[in-house]
Amino acid sequence: MSAPPSCDAPRPLRDRRFLHHTAVNDDDDDDQPRFLAMIGLVALAVAVVILVFFGVGYLFGRAFL
Repeated sequence: MSAPPSCDAPRPLRDRRFLHHTAVNDDDDDDQPRFLAMIGLVALAVAVVILVFFGVGYLFGRAFL
């Protein structure tokens, strides 16, 4: 029978290959929207809402004042 592995023995390859597969090292972030694209989308939505309310206010003013 062989002796049990000591603490200083290197790990077998089958154990070491899983050490680098963590969430931090994953490069599969393509399914998440990019930060600048999200900022642009929010800015566009805010601009559209402001313009719609400005237009409604303008039409209200022209109709009743």
